[in-house]
Amino acid sequence: MTKVDTNALKFNQINIIFWILVALGFDAPWLVALVGLAMAIGTVWAEWGPFRLAYRRLAMRTGFVKPRIIVDDPAPHRFALGFGAVVVLAAAALFALGIPLAAWILADLVALLAFVNFAFNYCVGCQIYFLLGRLG
Repeated sequence: MTKVDTNALKFNQINIIFWILVALGFDAPWLVALVGLAMAIGTVWAEWGPFRLAYRRLAMRTGFVKPRIIVDDPAPHRFALGFGAVVVLAAAALFALGIPLAAWILADLVALLAFVNFAFNYCVGCQIYFLLGRLG
């Protein structure tokens, strides 16, 4: 088992929530697509994800946040981020197809689940990861 910085995860969740709500408030579908892209980059190249870079280069360096390292498997968290990225990018595609209501529902669902994880430490994407693992 490796180590995970839970504050990096929380910072990521806050960014997802914040930017999707900003996109909703300003009716900016392009921002939803940007959030989905940031999440996808963070899934494929964890160290180069935009939210991870902001965490390390801004939040940590300014002392706003300090690492909170625990022994944990990063795979479920990465799966959850990737799953969320797929859903947010699907929302972006729905915007492009002219189906904004469905797009906002998907994007807001991801923001809601990020909030649940942030506030209650319950990761729905992680639970899906474990369930799929049990199913083989």
